[in-house]
Amino acid sequence: MGQTTQVTAGENRGREMNGDFTVIGLEEAGMYKESGQWGATVSLDTEEAQIPRAIVGWVSARPQGVVLQATGGWTTAE
Repeated sequence: MGQTTQVTAGENRGREMNGDFTVIGLEEAGMYKESGQWGATVSLDTEEAQIPRAIVGWVSARPQGVVLQATGGWTTAE
């Protein structure tokens, strides 16, 4: 979304990083199984609904944190 960050360390030190996506919130949700399907419930902040937003989710195994599945997409204001 037009975010620019100055890289201060590593092999890209001194360069500028342009990001299309920036994390503005993080929520952890427990999984539940219902009618043979797994799901989770999260809440989205609707205060600034006109700003383009995307959501990403992933399932990871504990305790290692290995990502098992990930998905994402744009949200719509309704």
